[in-house]
Amino acid sequence: MRYEEMKEEELKETLELVKRVFDEFEVPDYTDEGVTNFYKFIDYDSILAQLKNNFKIFVAKAEDKIVGMVCIRDYSHVAMLFVDKKYHKICRI
Repeated sequence: MRYEEMKEEELKETLELVKRVFDEFEVPDYTDEGVTNFYKFIDYDSILAQLKNNFKIFVAKAEDKIVGMVCIRDYSHVAMLFVDKKYHKICRI
C-alpha cells in the first residue's frame, strides 16, 4: 500500500471511487435530496476548483490503483474519507 497526495490527473478515478463507495454504503441512509446534494459536492469541476482553493486529497494505492482517499479542507477538517470495500480493515489512510 502506498499513500500520496493525489495528482490532478487522478481526480476522475478518485471521484469514481467516492461515488461507488457512497452508492453502496451511504445512499441507503440518505434522503433523495441528500444524495443529490452529495453528487453536486463531488462534481468534477466543483472539486477541481476546491483543490485550487482549500482542499487537499490524499490517496491510498494498491498496485497503482486508487483504493482509498481522504479529502482535507483548510488543513483541519476531514471533508471525505472513502475506501474500496475490498480494502476495508486493511487500508490505513
